[in-house]
Amino acid sequence: MIEFYPPDLQEFVQQKIASGAFRSADEFAVEAAALYRDMDRRREELKAKIAQATEELDRGEGILLEGEEQLRAFFEELKIEGRRRLASQAAAT
Repeated sequence: MIEFYPPDLQEFVQQKIASGAFRSADEFAVEAAALYRDMDRRREELKAKIAQATEELDRGEGILLEGEEQLRAFFEELKIEGRRRLASQAAAT
């Protein structure tokens, strides 16, 4: 049995091994560590993007949308522009 996991996780890991998803608790732990590493990397990338966006907003480079109606209109304009670009690209090929 996997002594270092809490009982609920021991059961979960054993179920995964029994189902054939993993050959051993070690294999499960390696996969879990890799997933955590990837999640941590994505978290750091997101934090960097948030910091960059905050700096842009501090410089006044953002768009102020007040209320749900302005937000809807903004996204509708984005959709129209995106469709226009796709049509232009399709016509060029």
